[in-house]
Amino acid sequence: MWFSSPTAIASGLLLVAFALTLVAGLDMTWLLFTTPELKGKKDLARLRGTVTRQKWVTLAVVLLLIGAGVTVLVGLFGSWSATAELPLLAAAGTPLAVVGAWVQYVERRIRNLPASKPGIRAKQDRIIQGWEDEPVPEW
Repeated sequence: MWFSSPTAIASGLLLVAFALTLVAGLDMTWLLFTTPELKGKKDLARLRGTVTRQKWVTLAVVLLLIGAGVTVLVGLFGSWSATAELPLLAAAGTPLAVVGAWVQYVERRIRNLPASKPGIRAKQDRIIQGWEDEPVPEW
């Protein structure tokens, strides 16, 4: 079965978004594995680094999804793609949705990561609040 170029490009963009999301989730899981409790500045620096990487991955995934959507629309309206190819895009996007749900679970666990001291908890709260206020980096 042969698929049009826009469908193949959009599917590829969705698979790249899947890979980035998976890597971000593994990065956050590694933080949870190596840091069961925030004890000092080193742990806070690791948390800040993980949050920063997550922000950049979020930006990249949003741009990839926009690119995939534009590619599909151009393909459909330009008659380079057929509507019969849309199930392929749904199949390419399904793993991304599953991994996205898992990443949301890991994010909730990171937000509830215990801290050993009230001062560290306050700094953790500021890092998490910054993450929630600006889920993508300022550029």
